[in-house]
Amino acid sequence: MENAIFFITGRGRSGTWLLKSILDSHDKICVAPESLFIETLYYKFHNKKKWTKKVKLSFYNFLIKDERIANWWQLDQELLMKTILQQPEDTTFASMCLIPYKIYSLAQDKKSAVLYGDKNPGYSLRISLLKKLYPQSKFVILVRDPRDNVSSFKNVTFDLRNPIALAERWRLYYKKIISSQKKHPESIKIFRYEDLILKPELTLHEVCDFLNLDYDKRMLDFYKNPKNLLEWNKKISDPFDTTNVYKWEKEKTE
Repeated sequence: MENAIFFITGRGRSGTWLLKSILDSHDKICVAPESLFIETLYYKFHNKKKWTKKVKLSFYNFLIKDERIANWWQLDQELLMKTILQQPEDTTFASMCLIPYKIYSLAQDKKSAVLYGDKNPGYSLRISLLKKLYPQSKFVILVRDPRDNVSSFKNVTFDLRNPIALAERWRLYYKKIISSQKKHPESIKIFRYEDLILKPELTLHEVCDFLNLDYDKRMLDFYKNPKNLLEWNKKISDPFDTTNVYKWEKEKTE
């Protein structure tokens, strides 16, 4: 159970939410919305050797305080607490962190799912930590042309507005990712956003091969049942939009 998870990451505004929606349409995959709860709870709970009832309840209470868990995951809190309390005292932090994914999967009626996914751009900088917790986990990385990536941030309010600073963040993220890939070449695979948009079926075949799953053609219909639809990710309710590729050529001056 502790290795039944993979991570979708890469710099924000590189199509990670799009890929989340696509892979979540696979019959054998359930990808939860963003949350950094693994990282935020790690420092408080990862060294626990004995998971008493008191520790389990503390874990539960910290977990449900996470704003995204509360607003986006919409878990059955009674079932969540019951499942946490049922775990043996010698369980591990990694196992405890998989419980919310299991509860979310049940809520989404993904009973045939064999692999949980976690999409979070911030985990680009935390691959070593995640590999420590889940040694067999894999990382699906998306990279987008930096000029398009920087341009896309003008449409959102949750990051910097300075193009030079945004370009530096793009560089930092992929420098960190490539460094991690050298340490774990079998676990990290980088895919181009442009290939996902322009050659979706071929690219998704490669993603499924990497995850050791059969290709599911229903992934191409991801836009018919969008989840967690927000103003800044509303493109997930549309088919693949090729106009999003190399937009910088039309928008940027010399």
